[in-house]
Formats: sequence, C-alpha cells, structure tokens
Amino acid sequence: MGDVGDYWRDAKEHQQRSKWEAYDRCREEIVSSGVPFTEKANGHFIIGEFDFWATTGLYIHRKTKRRGRGVKNLLALIGSV
Repeated sequence: MGDVGDYWRDAKEHQQRSKWEAYDRCREEIVSSGVPFTEKANGHFIIGEFDFWATTGLYIHRKTKRRGRGVKNLLALIGSV
C-alpha cells in the first residue's frame, strides 16, 4: 500500500496499543486501591454501584446515571460515598 495507507494502519495500531495500555494502568490502580470489583469483558469493571470502562476511562453510577472520567476520580468518589 502507499504511504497514506501505511500511515493510517500505524495510527490504528497505535490507538489499539494505547487503549490496552490504559486498561492495564487502570486495572493496576484498582487492584492496588483494595476496592472490591468484578471484571467483565472488554475492559469493563463493576465497582460497587459504578460501571467503569478502563479502555475509555468512563464511569457511570448505576442509580443516578452520573458520569465521569478517570480511575482516580472514580476511586476518590467511592472513598467519599
């Protein structure tokens, strides 16, 4: 393929690699915090009353539908609940 095709293929591979590196970092953060959690498929965690997607950093409170981003923000919120 041409240079443009190579560029976009590399960009897609970089995006996938970054996504799963973020998952690994978030998982380590959750495990080290000691908060009980359930791990589902595709980087989805259930932490208390929250759904958390480690690949995007999105969390949603199941009852209030409150949304936010970031594993540290989620853990801080859980600590204050």
